[in-house]
Amino acid sequence: MKPNELKAELSRSEMTYQDIADALEISIVAVQRKVNGASEFKSSEIGTLREVLNLTPDRVAEIFFN
Repeated sequence: MKPNELKAELSRSEMTYQDIADALEISIVAVQRKVNGASEFKSSEIGTLREVLNLTPDRVAEIFFN
């Protein structure tokens, strides 16, 4: 995963970690760990992020799959 690319998408979307936590139904701490690369996103979470951040399949591959 490319944490800086994901952070850039979050910034562009103006979504907060709280917004992401709510969408993924996890804690803010869990979101922070995942965004910073300390733990991995589940495939279902990547799908949710794709929807809420309006990411193209290519952008998802670029961010999450090196």
